[in-house]
Amino acid sequence: MGTPDRDNYEMAPQSDRDVEKQKQVEEEEAGWTGLGKEELLQVADTPAWNWTRNVLLVLFWVTWVAMLIAAIWIVVTVPRCPDVEWWEKNVVYQVSPRSFYDTDGDGVGDLKGLNKKISYLEELKVKILYINSIFSQANNSVGHPGNHIVDFKGIDTSLGTKEDFQKLMTTATESSIKVILEFIPNHSSDQHPWFLDSKANATGPKANYYIWSEYQGPEVMEDNNPAWTKVEGRGWYYHSKDPSLPDFNYKSEDLRKDITEAMGYWLKEFGVDGMVITNVNSVVDYGIVSESRKRRQSTNDTTAAPAADLTQAMPATTDAMPAPVATTDAMPESKTTMGATEPFAEPGPTYVIHEEDKMLQEYIKQWRSVFVDNSYLGKYRLLVTSGADSIDSAVVQYGNKGQRLADFPLNTLFPDVITGEPNGEMVAEAITDWIEAKKKVDEDTYKRWDSWMVSNNDIWRVASRCSSDLVNVMNTMVLTLPGTPIIMYGQELGMQNNNASEDQQLAPMSWDKTKNANFSKGEPWTSLSDNWESNNVKVLSDKDKKDSELNIFKSLVDIHLEPPVSAGFFDIIKKSSGVLAYLRRLEDWPTYLVVINFSNSVEQLEFPSDRVQPEAEVVLSTDGSFEGDLNPQKIKMKGKSAVVFKYKALQ
Repeated sequence: MGTPDRDNYEMAPQSDRDVEKQKQVEEEEAGWTGLGKEELLQVADTPAWNWTRNVLLVLFWVTWVAMLIAAIWIVVTVPRCPDVEWWEKNVVYQVSPRSFYDTDGDGVGDLKGLNKKISYLEELKVKILYINSIFSQANNSVGHPGNHIVDFKGIDTSLGTKEDFQKLMTTATESSIKVILEFIPNHSSDQHPWFLDSKANATGPKANYYIWSEYQGPEVMEDNNPAWTKVEGRGWYYHSKDPSLPDFNYKSEDLRKDITEAMGYWLKEFGVDGMVITNVNSVVDYGIVSESRKRRQSTNDTTAAPAADLTQAMPATTDAMPAPVATTDAMPESKTTMGATEPFAEPGPTYVIHEEDKMLQEYIKQWRSVFVDNSYLGKYRLLVTSGADSIDSAVVQYGNKGQRLADFPLNTLFPDVITGEPNGEMVAEAITDWIEAKKKVDEDTYKRWDSWMVSNNDIWRVASRCSSDLVNVMNTMVLTLPGTPIIMYGQELGMQNNNASEDQQLAPMSWDKTKNANFSKGEPWTSLSDNWESNNVKVLSDKDKKDSELNIFKSLVDIHLEPPVSAGFFDIIKKSSGVLAYLRRLEDWPTYLVVINFSNSVEQLEFPSDRVQPEAEVVLSTDGSFEGDLNPQKIKMKGKSAVVFKYKALQ
């Protein structure tokens, strides 16, 4: 038998004395019922208790009233933050994955390397990662990295695997960083299965996926090389870049469906937050269609171009243009008026959307339906477009007459004025031209969001295109203009181009002064930046170097995130050949005055007292000339410098 569990039993009394004592305890417990009503009133009615009770009651009501007053005061007096979307207020950091960080020593940056460096983006307070083309590439691809696509649903093996990409998405999500991908819809590699099928079979299912003609068209590319290449027994195919990159035929409904499906694949399978659809102007810029666009560019024509005979430049097809797509959940409504300085005026009767731009709008409309279908509460899919021959052709990508298409088009035309020693008046004109072009469309477009850049994967770095001592000036401008700043990787360091024969702006990221700038343990796929030893992350991160490009960039990101800068009104108050000055203001918030001197010379500046307060705080000075509190109405600016003041808004 087992031993009884003693804890489950009470011990029996050991003697009569114990029994008697236990009865006495039980009787006492049964007899006690607490204080009666009369006894309680007598105790509670003492002076001490009355005083304590009254004090506590008064304190309760005083505290409650004070909290109510404080809550009302906060609601009434504290400025409200503008209601902006994640893609409107945050900085976009553009990365060419082949050039960012290599983890396997083959000399090519990869997705694992990008994943490993997410912490660097956190350090920069970057919340949007824009990754250039990662899709499967042809083995014989030369030039135009990322363009030689053979599978729009695959990842290039030199960059990694889909598992690597999924891990990158997970890491980015955990760091509250949105990921958007570049998607190139205009062309594929000539090794893509679609093109191989189209080239081999003039009546096959992919026959009309590309632009074929029995006649060599008159079109030439920008470098004056022929835009048509002959395939014996098949005819001529069109390419707006080079013969290894044949252009798609968007007259083919099947082609449009396949491209749209590929976009949806990345949104659904990997949870990508959006896409930048590049080269969109080339989607309809083929054959004689583009001649009207070229005539308009050269003559600044504002009337519709005459219809051209496309029978020789376009393949015969019965496919219809895409029907308008209903977008009842098209995009969040704009909450601010970016760049507006005066009431909206109705566009004049001369505003015309040209035929090729109408065609492009139809294609964007079809793409947009995929983004809408994959958006839901808490997960908005961003649609950005890139590629235009003129500002007018760019702004129509927003949509018109209430039809929202791109959330915003990239302003890839703006860098055209940022060359050599930029002219303040020309820069100001480029800014206002963009804003005014939106106004010409309609009121809805006028209120739409802007974007600004000075370099990207196709445009030389500003440190090489202008000069290295203008980097801080340019970053100040891009991060304080009204809209989303697009920052090319290494721009925060003032990286220069390399000495490669092409794609010089894609120099590997400069991490430190060790071999290969610590980009790779192997031989890099392209040469290092010309200034990698001085302008790298490790050197410029030194906190004692407050005026380093990287430390100034970090300060500028903080300034950009201030509501008046990220979402406020924009007013140019001074422009000259060397200087550009403007205000960023928002009701009930401090006003920011940004002053930029592009020139080499010292500038003595005065600002009107009705626009600028006599007392202001210096929040950033690129050369350290200004600090503390001072009067910004009269200042002396050194050459190639910028300063940002903050002062209480004028009443």
